[in-house]
Amino acid sequence: MTDRQVLPRTREIAGATLTVSTSGGYSVLYEGVYIGYIHASFGDRWNAYVRRVRALDDYLGKLGQEEAVRRIIGAYRGNAGEKAVA
Repeated sequence: MTDRQVLPRTREIAGATLTVSTSGGYSVLYEGVYIGYIHASFGDRWNAYVRRVRALDDYLGKLGQEEAVRRIIGAYRGNAGEKAVA
């Protein structure tokens, strides 16, 4: 098994909850809010997106799973005027 497999269960990473999405990846929920999603790329990399309301979602890059989730949280919190998650 590699890090990029989507397991059919809820996961917790970096303070966020990951749930299996319909796109073959994970939806990222933070403090109960759907803030983004990741889906498998190549090797151990995941495509990361932060959700935008009334705009196109922002692509954050191909990252390791935990780093992808941290960047999504950081982008979300940055938009809310808060500092990013370390």
